[in-house]
Amino acid sequence: MPDIASMPQLRRSKLCLQGGAVHEAASLGVEREADEPDRAGFCRVSAAESMTDRYGRMREVAAFIAENYATKLQLADLAAMAGMSESRFKHVFAKTFAATPGRYITTIRLNAARRLLEETDDLLSDIATATGFFDQSHMTRAFKAMRGVTPGEYCRRHRSQAK
Repeated sequence: MPDIASMPQLRRSKLCLQGGAVHEAASLGVEREADEPDRAGFCRVSAAESMTDRYGRMREVAAFIAENYATKLQLADLAAMAGMSESRFKHVFAKTFAATPGRYITTIRLNAARRLLEETDDLLSDIATATGFFDQSHMTRAFKAMRGVTPGEYCRRHRSQAK
């Protein structure tokens, strides 16, 4: 087993094999060439670089959700978009946004429903369908859980305040 003290770069960087390409963080002060693998054949990528990549992918997924919340969004599709397994995706997404993917999608849909309740006279069933909920009762349960009132009560309150 190699002596860790003889390889100080291991204490300052994160080992990873990234698509067969070899990377070296310039700030590490390692004297190897960037395209030269270490003894085990792994590349070295700084922790900051890998986190930036991970959060960039999560931002892309979040933007996709924001644009497509009214459609049926599958966890497997979102995970594939991020280039991760479903379990890893759920973990990274929850760590990034402090909410599970399902909770995040529901929040986006409820915010869209709230805006429609405030700005239109559409039926609750039409708003539910337009914002990606299965039906009106699904939206009503989620809305009440998040806001403490049903969509109908929210709409009546908002309209009475607007007059």
